[in-house]
Amino acid sequence: MLKKTLIIIAIVAAGAAVALFSAGRRHHPINMEQRTSFILKKLSGELQLDEAQKKAAEKIGAEIMEKMKAGRQDEGEITKALAEQVSGDKIDQDKLNKLLDNKRKGMDEMRKFLISKLAEFHAVLTKEQRVKFAAIVKEGKLGGGFGGHGRNEPPPPPGPQVSGEKGSPAK
Repeated sequence: MLKKTLIIIAIVAAGAAVALFSAGRRHHPINMEQRTSFILKKLSGELQLDEAQKKAAEKIGAEIMEKMKAGRQDEGEITKALAEQVSGDKIDQDKLNKLLDNKRKGMDEMRKFLISKLAEFHAVLTKEQRVKFAAIVKEGKLGGGFGGHGRNEPPPPPGPQVSGEKGSPAK
């Protein structure tokens, strides 16, 4: 019975670790710099940002990337600890829970930080740009981050898509 319980806990912990570490990496195998650059270019064009707004957005983007890089350094430590526990004779539940609690705390801090940066960006937008930005967020046009494919639609099917389908490249 105890052995079965430990196996179930190991599977749940491994699944939780995979879920935590793969969040945001579903459909875009690009790095943070490329993703941030894509989002900034998209917003700059769609919202028709002026030069001062572009500079503010670039500054905010750089601050977010810096904070995210610092947070990602912890992922290797957690993955290593999880692998050590799974390969050992017994799983130290307290140690894993403490590591994942720290990860959760870091995620909560990141959420607060991102919301503050969203507020900073919002403050430099005009009323018309805010309305456009809301539509972009609602439609999930940022390719992730604020909604991916949109809240009410599934991701596109794998494989080639017919031109004109949502999510297909323009020709």
